[in-house]
Formats: sequence, C-alpha cells, structure tokens
Amino acid sequence: MDHPLTARREETDFDRILLTTVDRVLSDVLGEAESSFVFCRLRSKYNLEKRAIPRRIGDFSFGLVDLLGSGGEALLQMITDGVAEELLVKPPRVRGMAFEEKLRSLSESRRKLSP
Repeated sequence: MDHPLTARREETDFDRILLTTVDRVLSDVLGEAESSFVFCRLRSKYNLEKRAIPRRIGDFSFGLVDLLGSGGEALLQMITDGVAEELLVKPPRVRGMAFEEKLRSLSESRRKLSP
C-alpha cells in the first residue's frame, strides 16, 4: 500500500500535469483570449476556478462541453492525450469512457510505473 504522503505527492504532481496540459491545450487551440474567456465562463457559470479543476473533473468536462459543444469533446480528448504524453503512457481509447475515468486510468498507470 502507498504511503499517504507519497500518494498525495503523486496526486499533486498529476494535478500539476493536468492543469499545465489544460492550459496549454486551450491556449494552443483557442488562443489566449478565448482560453481566458472559457476559464472566466467556467468560473462565473459553474463557480469553477482553474486551480480546482483537478478536484472537480466532472464539472470541468461538463462545463467545457456545455460551453463549446462537440468542440469541448475534442478538447477533452486532446487534454487526455496531452496528459498521457507527459506521463509517457498510452492514452485510454475506450469508446464511451468518461473524461474523469480516462484521467483516473492515466493516474493509475502512472502509479504502476513509479518505483
């Protein structure tokens, strides 16, 4: 069993990777202005601060799709792929798998690879 402090550090590392990837993907695809607008709308409509995204993955994915429709779905897949690339693991490719489940799978893959 993982030591609680080690598990928390890994979660913090994973959170950092997730937030960095979310920021990069949204900025690369939407541009800085539109990315800022999306974060502003997530904050105003869903009371979701950027730093809270790792703790509120479901709200983030719902809000992104609500705001951007199928474009939001595409961004979620790009975020999943980006996190997987950072972790040096293959992204989950299960049809119908929720974004939250994909990130959980990536986090578990990382733990299995850590010494």
